[in-house]
Amino acid sequence: MLPDVCACLFCPYEGDVTYGEYQEKELILAILGSLQKELTEDCRLEFGLIYNDESTLTEIYVAESKYVKIWGVDRQHFEKLMAQHDIPYFEEMQFVDGFPKVVVPLTTLDEEAKSTEETLDLLENVFALNNQQ
Repeated sequence: MLPDVCACLFCPYEGDVTYGEYQEKELILAILGSLQKELTEDCRLEFGLIYNDESTLTEIYVAESKYVKIWGVDRQHFEKLMAQHDIPYFEEMQFVDGFPKVVVPLTTLDEEAKSTEETLDLLENVFALNNQQ
């Protein structure tokens, strides 16, 4: 869905989004993979990948509730990808906003997890435009 070069974006829940510099998607995925626990379980953290040019916008975004949001301009391509991965299409969707939510720091549930701030600092140091060397 995304080309070989894209950018990482991330933010604290309800905070300002930081956009990273465009770089090799495999490098970004490797770094995000090293933070799997924090990225999949910390509900005070949001992240994603984006590609945007004159004719294309593709964004895959994992919100605080850990559901995936996908934006793009090629619906047929997206529906084909859904079918390839056996993801069903639903006429009526239930939205996560309709369910109660309680958010606590991940470190209160898992002492070995990195704090939200530590994870955001790491992402900032690796991806943020002003920190690229």
